[in-house]
Amino acid sequence: MIAFDSACPSDEAAIRELLRASDLPTDDLPPGFFDRFAVARFEGRVVGVAGFEMEEAIAMARSLAVSPAFRKEGIASSLLTAIEERAASRGGSVIYGLTLTAEVFLTTRGYERIERSDAPDEIARTFEFTELCPESAVLMRKVLNQMD
Repeated sequence: MIAFDSACPSDEAAIRELLRASDLPTDDLPPGFFDRFAVARFEGRVVGVAGFEMEEAIAMARSLAVSPAFRKEGIASSLLTAIEERAASRGGSVIYGLTLTAEVFLTTRGYERIERSDAPDEIARTFEFTELCPESAVLMRKVLNQMD
């Protein structure tokens, strides 16, 4: 059975390993990132992760990854919901994501594609937006104000 929980410091190595295996960056993970990350565990092992960063009421989803053996089981959707709810509970009104591979997935989860030139300053100045993700990465947005 898959268990969902907040990430904790003892998860750091497993989170970094899963992100690297999914070709996602780890060098920019901020110190103490655990309170902004959710994990999925199977038999105590981290098999999924998602996180967010936040400035004011603007959140940025990041680091969504699921181990290949556990894909297509709804884990990514559950993790995404967890970080959306956490961002909303901290005053987030909108969440953004940059992706090369998950546009269809995010669209089915209520995100809309927007032009990179329409990114708010809080997103446009992030390291992910300016350095990590190529210009070909699609910018997606979801309004969170309906979430409690």
